[in-house]
Amino acid sequence: MLNEALDGPRDQTRRTKARRLSGEIPTQPSASVSLPHLDVMFWRLDQQIGLSSRSVAFDWARRAADLIHDNGVFKFLTQGDRLVFVVPEIAYGDLELHADVWASILNAPVDVPGEDKVDIELVARYLVVSRNQLLMVKRYRPMNMLWTESFRVYRLEQLHLGQSPEEDHFRWVELAELDGRMLFVARGCSVAFEVHDFADYPKAVEGVYFKGDVAEFDDLV
Repeated sequence: MLNEALDGPRDQTRRTKARRLSGEIPTQPSASVSLPHLDVMFWRLDQQIGLSSRSVAFDWARRAADLIHDNGVFKFLTQGDRLVFVVPEIAYGDLELHADVWASILNAPVDVPGEDKVDIELVARYLVVSRNQLLMVKRYRPMNMLWTESFRVYRLEQLHLGQSPEEDHFRWVELAELDGRMLFVARGCSVAFEVHDFADYPKAVEGVYFKGDVAEFDDLV
């Protein structure tokens, strides 16, 4: 559904197509985020009126490629490999957006995997948490084709360049190998597993999979 929300027709600007919850139901107040084509909406559970990204001048909404909820923060990945951190809070019963922080990205990855791959296009970006680290997965395919040619995986590295957190910078560092990771990707709901947890399961090999492939690993989830 989130794939449709990001790539769907432009005439469906106000139709909710996907949601992401920030907490378990109903143990704590939670917020959800919905990504139609040009807007981002935040709701508190059971709240009738959401908070639109347009009302707080979040002009990055139309460039959102994926999102993940990690350690109490909604992290949005843009088409330029930048991150937007959004912290929803409940104040006197109302939903408020505490912060919108652009993570300054140094040395953004090159979109095309190799100089000899000029006929390959980048078609999707995904966020997934693995080993308490935020990863970005890029999917490439042959130009004007439907099948996937390759994936590239990057780890977010935080650089402390000053005396305060506001001076921190981030960069994406490509992983040379997955080192036993199993990454199942889909927009808004990617998950990660470890091969060594399922040593007796022959299908459990490291790699990047689509979320729909998880049916082949029913014993793992």
